[in-house]
Amino acid sequence: MFSPSSVLLVSQRVTLNRVQILLYFVRVLRWHHATLERRAVQAMASGGEHEQFVGHLPIFITPPGSTDVLMVVTIIIAIGAVLLLGVFYFSLHALPERLAHKYGRSHMQIVAILAVLALFTHNNYFWIAALLLAAINLPDYETPLKAIAASLRKTVKGKKQDD
Repeated sequence: MFSPSSVLLVSQRVTLNRVQILLYFVRVLRWHHATLERRAVQAMASGGEHEQFVGHLPIFITPPGSTDVLMVVTIIIAIGAVLLLGVFYFSLHALPERLAHKYGRSHMQIVAILAVLALFTHNNYFWIAALLLAAINLPDYETPLKAIAASLRKTVKGKKQDD
């Protein structure tokens, strides 16, 4: 495991300062790492596995030419998460419309327009306004106004017949 130069240094009992000792150990570690890399490359090039590396490979490292199961599972989980987030986002955006269904057509249209504006402009104020309008029952102004318009229409038609 040690290089020949490390044995030489130990046998000569050379006194070194701290920087020289640190540089020496860095050189030894580089040599050891390069030796391990060289052995691994030789083992992969020969198509087999080196006996030193067989027990140390993690389960997610796959041999050359086989399917990477961890990557496939990760991609499936990521696609599923994106789809679930999209469903949650759109169902949250439809919440004011579902709340406004019980109040009437005109109320529902105003809330739906605000919700669609919020969806396409990414302006949350429209969505908050739609949610508030959906939660509050607005008074029905349309029916009395239609009754007033119908009575005025009858009055105008009645005056024209008298003339």
